[in-house]
Amino acid sequence: MFFLKNGKEVVQISKELRRLRNQEPQSSDTKNIIRTNIMGYELGAIQQFTTKNSQSNLPEPIKRGLEAEAKLGMADLIIQCRMLCLDMYWNFDEIQKIGLQHLKERHEDFKKEGFAE
Repeated sequence: MFFLKNGKEVVQISKELRRLRNQEPQSSDTKNIIRTNIMGYELGAIQQFTTKNSQSNLPEPIKRGLEAEAKLGMADLIIQCRMLCLDMYWNFDEIQKIGLQHLKERHEDFKKEGFAE
């Protein structure tokens, strides 16, 4: 749904985020602090799921619930990252490209030095 061939849907998401951002209080000096706090909170749901998911005796309904929370956490984390980029006048796509390049560089190091097990 969000990855149409020509990128049109992604543009619509950015427009919608800008619209929602414009509805937020403009004078808040703590807006970005709150955003980053939300990011940390949402990351916690993802960490909880990945940790609990490795437990072999955890009941399946609990795992499914934690997975649903992790997916929502991931969605919220990505949106807050995009909103922070808007607040900071950073290009989200460029930030992703930097991250991809950095990951490639780390993979080259890991190939030489070994991956952690």
